[in-house]
Amino acid sequence: MTINPPSQTLHVSSLKREFCTVEALRGQFERFGRVEKIEILTRCADRNMALVKFASMEESFEAISEMHGRNFAGRRMQISFTKSKVL
Repeated sequence: MTINPPSQTLHVSSLKREFCTVEALRGQFERFGRVEKIEILTRCADRNMALVKFASMEESFEAISEMHGRNFAGRRMQISFTKSKVL
């Protein structure tokens, strides 16, 4: 398992396709701070992933500590820091 160093960008996985929208994710994450950008990553038919970039690292820390493992539309979100860049 690879553990990435803390960053402003979070990788969010185990999302149901029908609920994996920029608006739905913004609604879940903006309470932790200013979400600069969200990018949806489609990998397979029923599970999607996304990158969520915050304005600061403090905001991403708070979001990951509060949201990792939390239920969103019937699935437990898996959240980690990522080196990936939001386009």
